[in-house]
Amino acid sequence: MNALVRILLTSLILLSPLRGFSQYRDTETDTTKNRVARFALISAGTYAATMTYLGTTWYKNDEKVSFRWFDDSKEWKQMDKAGHITGSFFITELMVDGLRNAGLENKKSVIYGAAAATVAMASIEIFDGYSPDYGASATDLLANLVGTGLFVLQSDKSWEEQWVRPKFSFSTSGYAELRPELLGDGLHEQILKDYNGQTYWLSIQTDNFGDIPRWLQFVNIGVGYSAEDMIYARDHMNIEAGLDPYRQFYLAPDIDLSAIKTNKKWLKFVLKLVNYIHLPTPALEINTRGKVIFHPIYF
Repeated sequence: MNALVRILLTSLILLSPLRGFSQYRDTETDTTKNRVARFALISAGTYAATMTYLGTTWYKNDEKVSFRWFDDSKEWKQMDKAGHITGSFFITELMVDGLRNAGLENKKSVIYGAAAATVAMASIEIFDGYSPDYGASATDLLANLVGTGLFVLQSDKSWEEQWVRPKFSFSTSGYAELRPELLGDGLHEQILKDYNGQTYWLSIQTDNFGDIPRWLQFVNIGVGYSAEDMIYARDHMNIEAGLDPYRQFYLAPDIDLSAIKTNKKWLKFVLKLVNYIHLPTPALEINTRGKVIFHPIYF
């Protein structure tokens, strides 16, 4: 299953019980335990509902087969692995922040939140393992762990924010018109399925490098990865079709919406979600065709 589809479907597990983002506390009271228990119960219920939905919709027409593994590590120039890393980071952060908001102390929030995110993402691989169209992917599981690990390694309570954050952007590529059944028929499907139009980013906070002007606190360093000229998963199939699949690397400023200060919990929540999108900025592209291209605006 496409990595972004996994991200969006699995996010249903976490968004319903989330009540915003607040500073975590280091003491546990009976009230805290009740809030954590309520959060856990709602999350578990939403998880069960989401898995039921997947089993009766996405896989409903599949004839189940014996559990099997499938090596997709050489497909789509590893763009789907970048999607798994981003998605696992996103889900881990949502879960950890939800537990912190319920009042659980930081260390336990990170441990339980990371464990829950790992289980949620791994559940999709179990579905894939029994599907004749997919198969479970060991490299998907590894990418999930990398995304969760990236968040956990930066979760020391003395750090106010994550210093390195994955992000996502998309622009239409034109390739979907060649295989709409695979790459998406319409913009809403192409965002999820067309790897040619997707770019995955690592946003690096500039204030890690010492004192900077106040206005630069809203601007991070963005390092992006994408690939293009692909209508099939494997390179040799694209080449046989007359295409020349290649990788693209980007360096660009990245707008950090988390630098906007507000006391409104709902606004913090919205800014945190939108901050997973790399907003349009100028960008420098270096690709494996040996070209260096400056984009006045790249999304």
